[in-house]
Amino acid sequence: MTKEEKLEIDRLVSIYLNGLMSVSNDAGWEGMGLLDRLITFKGQPPPPTGNDQSNLSMIIAVRLLREQHKEFPLIAAAMRVLQKRHWDQAIALCARNYYLGFCAWTGKTYTDEARASEINMDMNLYRYNLQKGYFSLQSELEVARMYRQMFDAA
Repeated sequence: MTKEEKLEIDRLVSIYLNGLMSVSNDAGWEGMGLLDRLITFKGQPPPPTGNDQSNLSMIIAVRLLREQHKEFPLIAAAMRVLQKRHWDQAIALCARNYYLGFCAWTGKTYTDEARASEINMDMNLYRYNLQKGYFSLQSELEVARMYRQMFDAA
């Protein structure tokens, strides 16, 4: 796998994480972090029930909504399959793209060691799952693109 292919996968995983952190998915989950929700709900936060917020907060949330990134459905479909088949690989890819650089409020610089620790993985296992995850997600993206082309042609 080339460096450019890895960068493209990282870009798509970032789109996926941003989509999961959108206002529509974040409402009512202020106490849980993104990876907490990914782990708890196996990658798919439950939809809002409609009974868990007042009309006012719903109106405010609707104002804050923006259109979903055009590539989100593609990466979301590929990540759902990867999560079902290779959960540890999916979490390693998410950690790689979520825990980036220096975090001022925790005082941590996110290295591979820190990422592995955040997702409770041994360092070697994290690196193994990350490398395998790139290849696995690339395959799932190819399948998702093929299906998208089939549906677009129909």
